[in-house]
Amino acid sequence: MTERCILLLLASNAVDTVDPRTADEIRRIYDVIQSATYRDCFVRHLHPALRVSDITKRLLSHNPHILHLSGHAKVTEGLVLEDEKGDVARIKCDRLAKLILSSAEACLKLVFFSFCYSEACANAISEKVPYAIGVRHEISAESLLVFSAGFYEALASDRSVRGAFDSAREALKTQGLEGSDAMVLRVGSGTSAEAPFLSSMGFLEEGAEAIETESVLAELSARFLSQLRIAGYVKDEEDVRRAIYLDEGLYVHRVRPETATTEFITKATADAGSGGKWLSIVGDAGHGKSSLLWYLFTDFSATTTFTVIPLLAQMESDLASVVSTATRAREVRCQNQLVVLIDTLDLVVGVDDQQLAKNISELMALGALVVTTSRKQEADQLGRLLSSNSRVELRRYNDQEAQQAIRNQIRIYFGISLRSNYKNNSTKFGAY
Repeated sequence: MTERCILLLLASNAVDTVDPRTADEIRRIYDVIQSATYRDCFVRHLHPALRVSDITKRLLSHNPHILHLSGHAKVTEGLVLEDEKGDVARIKCDRLAKLILSSAEACLKLVFFSFCYSEACANAISEKVPYAIGVRHEISAESLLVFSAGFYEALASDRSVRGAFDSAREALKTQGLEGSDAMVLRVGSGTSAEAPFLSSMGFLEEGAEAIETESVLAELSARFLSQLRIAGYVKDEEDVRRAIYLDEGLYVHRVRPETATTEFITKATADAGSGGKWLSIVGDAGHGKSSLLWYLFTDFSATTTFTVIPLLAQMESDLASVVSTATRAREVRCQNQLVVLIDTLDLVVGVDDQQLAKNISELMALGALVVTTSRKQEADQLGRLLSSNSRVELRRYNDQEAQQAIRNQIRIYFGISLRSNYKNNSTKFGAY
């Protein structure tokens, strides 16, 4: 049976009371992992109100692979917490590192010192532990909370330690918080910070990630197609309502936007070294945005060099899960170009635009080509936080497109009517 990663979350106590900020931080981490892709790879132990003697006690009790220590420190005094009598105790970094190492087993792989002026702690413990994270100088509690949540969210998606660290720093920048330059990562000699953490440490079964990723992609694709290929509904001669589909000949080619999109993808793929790109398709309701995205999906999926990740924003508003899927897909299909298609993005604009912009930025950081559909006003609103690299605007059908749409509708409708009449006549007079 595959070993699970034991995560020990400790929050030091402010004198006389549990500090709500440090307790909130470790609870947030606990919750973030609960919603992560590989939450079942973790065993989490959460202990607020930490005292000096608790450090040894908890380490001996749980034998963690990851230790997260949230608290407060002063530049010359070290970590501030309570002793057994309820008095103020201070532990400087050299003593804290020795205390941890004397109680932890060799299975300890990562220590996160989540308090100000803890760079020296990270430096000291990285001589014995593969990975250590600390804080160079003063930083706000809010910034530490956002950084730590972003770090563990990425780590629990099997990102590398370096990848998770960089993702968390970007989260601070995206939300307009200071402190990204305060965070430090120390990597032990002979250790790679670029390997996927869970996989490289043996917390994921060999091949399990690839199988699960392919399953997720297949499920997303099936859901996407089942919704977007429906062009409408008609009633036959028996007054039975049935769906009609774009792939039954109802799709109307839009030469201008299709050409613009193809040119964008071609250019972006050729310039893959510059990172991901974002193409925003905008237009009013009924102008064919979803139909165009269906066409692009079928076109890209037929090309083996693309890995397509489709998303219906109206059904799956959590883009963080898409980032996790894209991360795994890039590792499983490392030779392919990632293409992320998001339909009706406007439905999630206005909910948490900072987070939405962060998620799109993370997708582009993975090298993905992101194609979204939206109404213009919501695209403009999101554009104040993150500008797309290119935009295609859909308008009403031109004369040629309108004529083709009418011909398609007539052909489909009369095809249904003829089949229905044939069935009725065969029943009445007998089939030959």
